[in-house]
Amino acid sequence: MANEQALQGLIIKAQSGFFTVETRQGFVVTQLRGKLKQGRAIGDLASIGVTVWVTVLTDGSGVIEEVEERKRAIVRLDPRPQGDYQQVLLAKPDQAVFVFACAHPSPRLKMLDRFLVIAEKQTIPAVIIANKIDLVEDAKKIFGLYESIGYRVLSAANGKEALGVWAKHKEEIDLLLTDVVMPESISGRQLAHTLVMDKPDLKVIFTSGYSAELFGSEFENEKNHLFLAKPYMPDRLAQTVASHLQSRTVPATAPVVA
Repeated sequence: MANEQALQGLIIKAQSGFFTVETRQGFVVTQLRGKLKQGRAIGDLASIGVTVWVTVLTDGSGVIEEVEERKRAIVRLDPRPQGDYQQVLLAKPDQAVFVFACAHPSPRLKMLDRFLVIAEKQTIPAVIIANKIDLVEDAKKIFGLYESIGYRVLSAANGKEALGVWAKHKEEIDLLLTDVVMPESISGRQLAHTLVMDKPDLKVIFTSGYSAELFGSEFENEKNHLFLAKPYMPDRLAQTVASHLQSRTVPATAPVVA
């Protein structure tokens, strides 16, 4: 049991052994208590999405005293001489959303299959998002198989089509991932503004191959907005989305998860 002085909180960010925990008293940057790291580790004890108990020190930092049990998690196995190590990308997820482009780059469907297997094993509902559908003649030729076996596939070629998807599914959507620059008349910024006006607690992640500095301060004043620079690996995207969904207030640039 956690001691009486400990605060319960949720890990919203992980970087190189440091964990940012959201508590009722605010955010605390913490590390694991040494006793929790004793013995041979077979996987990540603490990760984004885990509920923990924290003691706050006099300098404002914290120590994780106890890690509550997690019933499910998105895990990547890392082969090591001692055996497979379980790298936890996200603990206790309510839903998995997998975003894959139809082209540029070409979709790595074997990777998508792996993600779906992980979600199925952990009984995590999955949704597939197909973007850049304007770059191919028929996106259903690429992702139609997944619909036929029971997965939901949402797609939009541009901002106008995204508004149509939103009108049908807005109650189910908690986060928007959009390019800053998009084809046709609606930009990613305009799309986000429209959707946030309709649903103020919507989380937004902007992405672009251009530096965030080129877009001025427009991202800095929005507490629910992040900017994720391209290129990024799928793991980075998954953990950025997870961190943003878990936190009520986050910085305007995407967190680094190591």
